[in-house]
Amino acid sequence: MFHDVPRVETEHIAETAYRMSLADTVINKITQESDVVVQCGMGILTGDILKAPTYGVVSYHHGDIREYRGGPPGFWEFLHGEDQFGITVQRLTEELDGGDVLLIEQVDIEQAGSWPAVRQRLVDASPPLLVRALQRLADDEFSPKPPDKLGPIYRAQERGLKEYCMVIYLTLVK
Repeated sequence: MFHDVPRVETEHIAETAYRMSLADTVINKITQESDVVVQCGMGILTGDILKAPTYGVVSYHHGDIREYRGGPPGFWEFLHGEDQFGITVQRLTEELDGGDVLLIEQVDIEQAGSWPAVRQRLVDASPPLLVRALQRLADDEFSPKPPDKLGPIYRAQERGLKEYCMVIYLTLVK
């Protein structure tokens, strides 16, 4: 779907353990050649790049940020027996998950059966949602807004992922 879209592959600058920025030369190149940047797979992007393109930097988050943030993506929803999983597409700001929401969609995971199956549904649903979000961003009548609330941040090390996995494993073995 995005095979013909120009890409700028770059190395990031680690600002902290989780936050990454880009070199000024990369930011200048991106700004001269694009109106919007789609960020994928770089962690938490920070710095001047967020405000450089006309329409900002857009990214998707595998989770409804009003309910689930952090990771691993899909795991907590699956573990909690949710029937749906949210995907949020937003314009990034310095505030973690606090940027303007372009789109939040729910993906059915009721019959997924496994965490890998949940992850595959998320991967499959993401590109079309990104396209719709970019179309909304280009619509002069659309007015994105920051999220009305942010859910808790789930992290494997803080929420006992190993213990949960062991319970799941033992349940499956029985």
